[in-house]
Amino acid sequence: MTKSIHRSLAAVLAIACALAACDRSRPANAKGQWAPTTVSGLTLSSPGRLLRITTEVPAALDPAVRDAVQRIDSHGRSQGEAEIRVSRVTYTPGVALSLRNSAQGAVDAMRANPAVAGMTHTHAAAQTSGQPSLRTSLRMAVQDRPAMGEMLSVIRGQTLWQVQVLGPATAETDTLAQRVMRSITLEPEQPVAKQ
Repeated sequence: MTKSIHRSLAAVLAIACALAACDRSRPANAKGQWAPTTVSGLTLSSPGRLLRITTEVPAALDPAVRDAVQRIDSHGRSQGEAEIRVSRVTYTPGVALSLRNSAQGAVDAMRANPAVAGMTHTHAAAQTSGQPSLRTSLRMAVQDRPAMGEMLSVIRGQTLWQVQVLGPATAETDTLAQRVMRSITLEPEQPVAKQ
């Protein structure tokens, strides 16, 4: 069941990201001013403010998946033709989490998108603020156009974060993705207040 939970939730987030990579309707930051941005307990350098994206666990998902999730937060923005997305999923206590399954679930969901073809990917172990993380590099065609992506998955406690940068296979997208990925840190855990 754990693999099913990770893959189902990652599918929801990844499909939205893959489709957003082809959406040019959102304006980019014309000034391109980079600054640290903190969203959902994670800080990254961004070329502008990340906007909150309403994300709910779809009713069509397996009830076990819906029951495993306490909360989903998602923020994103366009930068030129690329998309930056930060997602945080908080799971109920006792749900077993896996970096590899979470990252692979997102990859599999993108691969299943009918607009995506010829996807290849690699996973590489990483560290984010002292936590084990997994960096995923992607190459694909989206609507018959060459595209690329970088994703970082990190788990702390019952929380999974995934940061994705997806866009056309250009030097600009690669530079954006590398800069964002190098900048990611987790905010310190907040102590739970006693009642």
